[in-house]
Amino acid sequence: MKKLFSKNLHYFLAIASGLLLAVTFPPSSLGWLILFAFLPLFSALKKSPAPKNSFWLGTISGIIYFGWGLRWFFTAVPLDWAGIDGLLLGRFLIFAVWAVTVFSLAVFWGLFTYGAKRFFFQNNLAFFWLVPLFTVTEYLRSWGPALLWAGKEAAVGGYWTFISPAYALAAFPKWRFLSSIGGIYLLDFFIIFINCALFFLLQRNFKKNKTYLFLAVFLSLLAINTAPYLFAQNNGWGQTVFALQTKIPSSLRETPESSTANFVQQSLLLEKIAQENFQQAAIFMPEDSRFLRNYPLAAKIVLQKNFADKNVLLVDSSRTQTEKNALDLISFYDLSQQKILAQSPKIFLMPGGEYLPYLVKLTAVLFGQKDFIGNFDSSRQYFSGPALKIASWQNINLGGELCSAVMAPSIYQQATARGATVLFNLASHSIFKGSPVLEAQTLAMAQIRAAENNRYFIQTTNFGSSFILDNRGSIVQKSTDLKTTYLRAEARMIKNKSLYSLTGDFVPLVCVLLLIARGCCFLKRKGGRQPQNKSFFPPFFG
Repeated sequence: MKKLFSKNLHYFLAIASGLLLAVTFPPSSLGWLILFAFLPLFSALKKSPAPKNSFWLGTISGIIYFGWGLRWFFTAVPLDWAGIDGLLLGRFLIFAVWAVTVFSLAVFWGLFTYGAKRFFFQNNLAFFWLVPLFTVTEYLRSWGPALLWAGKEAAVGGYWTFISPAYALAAFPKWRFLSSIGGIYLLDFFIIFINCALFFLLQRNFKKNKTYLFLAVFLSLLAINTAPYLFAQNNGWGQTVFALQTKIPSSLRETPESSTANFVQQSLLLEKIAQENFQQAAIFMPEDSRFLRNYPLAAKIVLQKNFADKNVLLVDSSRTQTEKNALDLISFYDLSQQKILAQSPKIFLMPGGEYLPYLVKLTAVLFGQKDFIGNFDSSRQYFSGPALKIASWQNINLGGELCSAVMAPSIYQQATARGATVLFNLASHSIFKGSPVLEAQTLAMAQIRAAENNRYFIQTTNFGSSFILDNRGSIVQKSTDLKTTYLRAEARMIKNKSLYSLTGDFVPLVCVLLLIARGCCFLKRKGGRQPQNKSFFPPFFG
């Protein structure tokens, strides 16, 4: 038994790293452990006998980490909302989707550990090169599920950042601020940098360089903790905002009775808001609220009755077919002018909830379930739009998306770059029945989105938590449960753009260039038959 354990120690270390990483992710409060969680994996890499073994080390750690982080998938059962009867069948389908998604994410960590062992994990090579390698791998991973779950309705992009190690640090304001410089990939960069530095500091082979490594870690932590104080915060001007929270179950088809009940629930919330003391406000409804669509005349009467003496913008959500076969899902209704100022489409769609990927459709056909495809498409199918639209109202520019888009940094970065002074996300988590795990992860992602773009962020949710965040990602208001309610806050309309909102994801590009430079130096040195470099820090240019 002892011999078996010793022979497979590297696999046990990979498992330990996966478990340690898993406990760092929201809703856990142990996010700071992410700065140490990769140490067992690096130790496993050192003990791994060959690069081919190292691929499975990263994959094993990833399966544990991503599998635990995505456990909220199973709260979607039963699948009556998708027209699938049978609890056993529902559990099997969700497990299959969960397993495929987890493995497709974990494979990228396997590629990272393989590349680290094959090309960089040598005694004479600086820990530095593992840092850009991991950063680039994480960026590529954000594209992986888009290709796996491709469908004719969905846009392809680097949107899938959920379960990124960066979100483990969302609860720490000074780390969040770092994202305003380089987004989540700069956070990933520093996370793996500190893990690598600490690992090599513990190695006996690098005694001469420990002073430099310790100094590098110290200066990095010092910079992270002092950077927020070096940049002046632009407070902007205040604007009253309301975020509605409803509790409407998801169903395959809307009935007149359910439509009426939902309208009444929303109307009562608006009546309560009207009793508040304000003259001008933007009111945000949850995803697919359909307030203006289902009963347009009654909706306008309710608004006029309650807000006749107030200046109000209603941000509503309902599916409206357009000429280009996309769906305008967000409507900005100006009550004073009694007209819709703009409509914005949904860009990032969630497979299984808003469209059926090719892989799912093929599986359904093979099992003789063509009717399921037709029923789903007629009731839940969305079409991805080309780009979100910014709505201008009373010197305020509003930009935002719906539900799953909260995990897509590029969508909100582009909105801010185009002039949005406040960001929002209209969500519905009714499929997952307000899973606390999903709610905690959604909050973490939204906190990073707010900090990335130096913007207030408003999340209004059906069957989930609503919240309002300031431009540093700190919570201004947050609902305490899933009941029907609303939140009020003074959101600051900030015009100053963060470095990230101006430049986007430049960090992965810089890392790619560094890796290319390293490869060129290696080939040049090998071709010239120069003596092997013995220094811990290899030269950049040969």
